[in-house]
Amino acid sequence: MEFRSLSQLNLHEDNAAVRVRILQLWRTMKPDGVQIHQLHMLLLDNEGTEMQGLVSSVNVPEFQPILQAGRIYVFRNFVVRSYHGHYRVSPSTRRICFSDDTLVEEVANAHDIPTYNFRFLAAADLPQAVHNHAYMSDIIGEVVAAGPEQALFEDVAVLRRKTVDLRLIDIENALLAIDYTLEEALGVSIISSISELNMYKTDINNQGIYFIVDAQVKDVNIFWSPSRLKFMVQLNIHKGSDEVVVMFMTSKFRWIASRIIEGTDREWTQNFSILLESLRGQSFKLMVELGGFNQLTNEFDVVLRKLFW
Repeated sequence: MEFRSLSQLNLHEDNAAVRVRILQLWRTMKPDGVQIHQLHMLLLDNEGTEMQGLVSSVNVPEFQPILQAGRIYVFRNFVVRSYHGHYRVSPSTRRICFSDDTLVEEVANAHDIPTYNFRFLAAADLPQAVHNHAYMSDIIGEVVAAGPEQALFEDVAVLRRKTVDLRLIDIENALLAIDYTLEEALGVSIISSISELNMYKTDINNQGIYFIVDAQVKDVNIFWSPSRLKFMVQLNIHKGSDEVVVMFMTSKFRWIASRIIEGTDREWTQNFSILLESLRGQSFKLMVELGGFNQLTNEFDVVLRKLFW
């Protein structure tokens, strides 16, 4: 039988046969946490080409019992589809998708298809992968030093105190210090003053753009928003005479804030109030996003995404 290599598969092709090893097999779950939503596979052929595979929820009961990581299979009658999703584990932008007509046959193990496959990124090339959500890379090396990471609010992930400094020596003995500037680490290049931010938020073309700004917290307020039907936090930040209001909205915060305002739990109320109070007068580097254009004021809300110092 003649098999196609993964590199030869054409988009939307549905009548090819391939012989591949399943390097990895994992599943995503439905919101109930019980039912399997999809099966995902990382496939490798005898030419060393990788490609991801997908079994949709409707086909999971049929294929899950006969698929196992590490084994070699022949797949027939699958569909090749385009795949540009975030966090791909294969550089290929195509994916094998199972259908009702797909045929699966386990075949004898063979050494022409390796059991493991890696594409290590040299330490010197790692900066190019910063904030690249499309494809996940591998790196091998020795961690020779690391700094701590602490959470300001453990239950509110949007506010993080991050001071991580990793130093690695890769297999080529090239020393790499992962101590990028915050702008490089976040993939955000637009550094703004408060006066510039106040100007940018009035331009309707700036929706969804992220900015980084250095400022001091002047005041913190909690209030109920009837239009959004949720509790919100307002950070009044300033630098010199320039000032702007930054909104802080999360689903977790709604639950915490409701307990605080309703006074149903003294411990939550006291601890969270202390945390909010501690922000006043502190200087931070804030990552904010412009969103929710207000037609009445003709400006965007400035929404806090991360807070660093």
